[in-house]
Amino acid sequence: MNKMKTLSGFWIFIMFALFASLGVYAMYYRNNYEFLELEKQIEEVVRNDKNFTNEIGSSNYYRIESQRLSGLVKLSANGEKCSGYVEYRKILSIKIYKSFILCGDYKSIGYK
Repeated sequence: MNKMKTLSGFWIFIMFALFASLGVYAMYYRNNYEFLELEKQIEEVVRNDKNFTNEIGSSNYYRIESQRLSGLVKLSANGEKCSGYVEYRKILSIKIYKSFILCGDYKSIGYK
């Protein structure tokens, strides 16, 4: 009986931790929605623009600054001007694009 109480207490703790984590993530996403969308938009512009793809060529690492993107995408979110960059990495045959922005108090995770 005591073992059953311990086990059910453990599962209650796990369920509480799961719901708390989801709640924190939802609040983060809701508060930073415009910034996260801007990151995706910048990344898509670089991924789909032929000039950038030709420029990257066969490099394994490339960085494109926001000044070069200003004509292609509106660099603002929540009424704040933003700056940032997109990093391109090629690992084996996998192409990885990751955008980083800085807008007022918001800074992407990993922004340098």
